[in-house]
Amino acid sequence: MVTAKPEVELTVSRIVAGGAGMAELDGRKVFVPLTAPGERVRARLVLSKRDYAVARLQEVLEPSPHRRAPRCPLFGRCGGCQFQHLVPDEQLRVKREMVADALRRIGRLDLPVAPVLPAPDEWHYRNKTQYAVGIDRGPRVGFFVTGTHRIVPAEPCFLHPARFDAARRACADWLCGAAAQAYREHDHTGNLRHLALRTDGRRTIALVATRTRRISVELVERLAATPGVDAIVQNVNPEPGNRIFGPETRPILGEPGLEYELAGRRLRVSPTAFFQVNTAQAETIVALVRERLGDRRWTRIADLYCGVGAFALAVSDLAEQVTGVESSPVAVADARRNAELAGAGNAEFTEGDAAFLPADIGPADAVILDPPRKGVSRELIATLGAARPDRIVYVSCDPATLARDLALLGKTGYRAGDVQPVDMFPQTAQSSP
Repeated sequence: MVTAKPEVELTVSRIVAGGAGMAELDGRKVFVPLTAPGERVRARLVLSKRDYAVARLQEVLEPSPHRRAPRCPLFGRCGGCQFQHLVPDEQLRVKREMVADALRRIGRLDLPVAPVLPAPDEWHYRNKTQYAVGIDRGPRVGFFVTGTHRIVPAEPCFLHPARFDAARRACADWLCGAAAQAYREHDHTGNLRHLALRTDGRRTIALVATRTRRISVELVERLAATPGVDAIVQNVNPEPGNRIFGPETRPILGEPGLEYELAGRRLRVSPTAFFQVNTAQAETIVALVRERLGDRRWTRIADLYCGVGAFALAVSDLAEQVTGVESSPVAVADARRNAELAGAGNAEFTEGDAAFLPADIGPADAVILDPPRKGVSRELIATLGAARPDRIVYVSCDPATLARDLALLGKTGYRAGDVQPVDMFPQTAQSSP
């Protein structure tokens, strides 16, 4: 006998990290995705723990005035977006509240959080998309269903350029006749793992991630015939698991590199090197970093987790010496080439783990931190506390780890200033404080 999950009526008080609405039921927090603050909803409990529960929205009984119809028919199923049902101003308000909440709750910090800086475009802003490939009642190319590794063939996607959809379709059409090529994560068989598309606004590359060095000639021909695809690159990842890229990348067709312009600098970016997916808002963040460094002439600025050198080169005119540290050899090679393009003779780039600041880069009186989502290591925080640079500018992609790290830096004697969130990802629960 199957017992139906109970349905409950709830009033959503606010939206929390991850994008779900939060309500209370019998003293427990209940998290309900796809809701808005102030709404009364009917929801079905799908997970019940001692101190919290998760529910699936069944009906909005009293909608928020900030609710709108989502543009994408797959919203709520595809895991890419969480906020399409909220008007833009409400998305920004919610994201500001999420940042402030993380600072208070995790960092025990009562800091001023400025209004979120909106993106110029709420749609089609992404310069990169990564599609998963697999078998889900047949071969599929698309995005993961929320909370699963099932694949939904999302097309069109309203967050990236339309030409990406055409490349996805070309790959999916080929895969229909070559299902054995689709990667199966559970037993590490099949060959085609992911299809990634990247554009700098002028050129678009298709990055085909495979398990072996073999690549289908027919797939290459179909992608090459897709309007808007200028180059094809293969990345080989022979390791099991869901990591997208492996250590080997090789060009298959056309010129593989992309070139972005940021803060008046040309930045060459290799196919697997990191670059912000919202180019317009990357410009905003660069301007904020320069503003936080002020008009002072610095002796040395250290840019830790520097990637292809975007921040280091953007501030190279503010210092006698700029040093970038990055663990990816591909990104370091790009950064050195970008310094040559910029004529920035005072910029140098070192390959190394920024979490353990290399001693040979010399003392710095200003530091830029732009770590991955896991934030800054305790070892680096201790090193910074001992080195005492005059200023630290922290660029974060996760409010929770930012709050943790600011609290730890505070214990070394630093005092956090203002926090300026930037909406890098409209329609999603992510922001960059």
